Amino acid sequence: LAVILLLRILACFLRCRARRLGASSRSWVADDGKMTTHRPTIFVSIASYRDSQCQYTLHSLFTQATYPERVVAGVCHQVAPEDKECFLLDLDRWAPQIRTYFIRHDEAKGPCFARALIQQELLKDEDYYLQLDSHFRLVDGWDELLLAELAACPSARPVLTTLAAAYELPRGHRPGGPDDAMLNRRECMAVLCADKFGDQCPGQDDAFLRIKSRVCRTSFGGMPPPALFWTARFHFSSAQVVRECPYDPFLDYVFFGEEISMAARLFTSGWDLFNPTRTVGYHLQSRSHRPFYTEVQTSELSIRRHRYAKGRLYRLLGDNRNAIAVEAGLGGSAVAPSAPYGLGVQRTMAMYEAFCGITFLDHIITDHGRRGGVVKELLAPTWAEEARSELQSARCLVSPEDWAGRGNAEALHRQFPEATSVERGGGGGGGPSAEVMQALNAVRLREAELRAAITGGMSLEQVLEYGRLCVRLGELSSQAGDAHAATKAFAEALSAAARGAAARGAAEEEALAASAPEQARRRLSLILLQGRALAGLQHFPQAKVVVEEVLVVAGELVFVLDDEVSEVLALEVLALLHRVYEQTDDRVGVEGLLPGLRVLLTNVAMNAERLQGRSPTPPSPPSAPDLQEPPTEGPETVTARLLDAILLLALATGTYAGDTLGRRVFTDCPVELRGSARLRRQLGMLQAGGLFLDLVV
Repeated sequence: LAVILLLRILACFLRCRARRLGASSRSWVADDGKMTTHRPTIFVSIASYRDSQCQYTLHSLFTQATYPERVVAGVCHQVAPEDKECFLLDLDRWAPQIRTYFIRHDEAKGPCFARALIQQELLKDEDYYLQLDSHFRLVDGWDELLLAELAACPSARPVLTTLAAAYELPRGHRPGGPDDAMLNRRECMAVLCADKFGDQCPGQDDAFLRIKSRVCRTSFGGMPPPALFWTARFHFSSAQVVRECPYDPFLDYVFFGEEISMAARLFTSGWDLFNPTRTVGYHLQSRSHRPFYTEVQTSELSIRRHRYAKGRLYRLLGDNRNAIAVEAGLGGSAVAPSAPYGLGVQRTMAMYEAFCGITFLDHIITDHGRRGGVVKELLAPTWAEEARSELQSARCLVSPEDWAGRGNAEALHRQFPEATSVERGGGGGGGPSAEVMQALNAVRLREAELRAAITGGMSLEQVLEYGRLCVRLGELSSQAGDAHAATKAFAEALSAAARGAAARGAAEEEALAASAPEQARRRLSLILLQGRALAGLQHFPQAKVVVEEVLVVAGELVFVLDDEVSEVLALEVLALLHRVYEQTDDRVGVEGLLPGLRVLLTNVAMNAERLQGRSPTPPSPPSAPDLQEPPTEGPETVTARLLDAILLLALATGTYAGDTLGRRVFTDCPVELRGSARLRRQLGMLQAGGLFLDLVV
């Protein structure tokens, strides 16, 4: 009896411990209290279209898991015979845990079709279902983290979904090499929000709701808050969700419409959506490394099938106006999907509209939907979020492959013909603008005047002016498309810098630099001229060496002379440094500039405090209003521009040390400086990206 009693106490203890540990350990204890060796298994669905990053996603999936033996990946590869770069990594050790389904790329029908195949052909009896994009990196211990987050959701039928953090690839990335993904380490909570309907987006051929994420100033105490929407990029739940809400295999070529329709299906089927409170992974937004499936969507049949699929989803969402428009083009009706691909019966569509703040028939988005159900005080400024979205949209036009995929810029032109006409030679006549030609003529005129005024050798001041004119002439010639004239002008500027340096002896330079700040400033100007000329000639490594050595000198001069001319010189130094490091994609090298940037920032702040006659200003309090418009008031001084340049260069390091230095711009400087409209706008944009969320805009 004593033994039986002891066993019952032990079983009770184990049950209690299992509840405390959450879902990740619950299955270690069977209902009868006996120990079991079964860990909950996780099936990971990955649809990959000619994506060389998929192999890295798989590698991350297994190497970052606490218990990789519990993970099974199901991959639908849609590839061409020449896509050997998609299979270069050695994944053999996990081969028994990777199930694959291959399709020729020209038979692909979009992500919904591929994900339906994975669920039908590759998923077996796993306990949990994780869906990822094929270009993803997981955090360390992601399996235990997700199980714990799911257990923390206040629901018996939870689904975790997020757009995730971001990662980028360096310019020199080559598939098959070591994983060189640059992860965004600015971890912050984000919620899914409504953006706009497709018919409000230029060039789009659908009217489905777009989803975006907004960063929060809180992590909600570790309890995932409800998500109003759902994203195909990341889904984690019990595998039961696939049996109740499987992917519709008849959504050929659908991209937009997939997410909002699945959100409605999950909600009406009784599943509750939640935003995870911690960073779970990193997603690659750019498509420039891979083709996109729209490259094969060219036949009339594929276009008709896409229209039919859109009509099914319009009917499912109750958007009858757009459904009728699609049906008119098809010459037939498109009915809403029936079970198991339609809406559920646990809740109504009207209940979902009330929950998410969207009216699908009239395309109405409430503030509740735009904020993802979160009060505005907990979000980054609205105007900053919108500005970031506009910048991302503009980037698609500057770099079409970021949006359309590698080798598929034609797809972008089909959607944005007017915006891309100049790129294709369809507008503007292909020549330089009138403004560029006017500025070019003015520089040439001033150069001729300066030459005519010089009767003998040039003074140092004349050398500097002449050299600057040559640099400007080179820049304008480049804009005008005259590469030969640009090279000649930059070479002449480099020669002018050499003549100026030769006019002074080395001993005299040292003495002047130490004892005569004004002469040191002239020396700095000469070196800066040399660096700008080298950069113009695209000799970036040499330009780095030249300009790096004067960064500290520039900071010291700002403190000693404390005038606008010195600040302008320092600003030019930072602008040149930013350019040469950006051109060489050298983030590691930028980190070496932090000591010089600290000196410069400290001296700027000390000058301001010395002028104001008070001690350093304390950090801003952790609160921020939701400004509807970007700041437009406040002094726009050279000092504010200099602080802005320090901030951007520090953040370009991509390090915590750089973030710490950038933060000092807003905490160590007087409010008269950091309160400029320029810096307040910059802070709002940074907060929209998840940085400095505790500071005041």
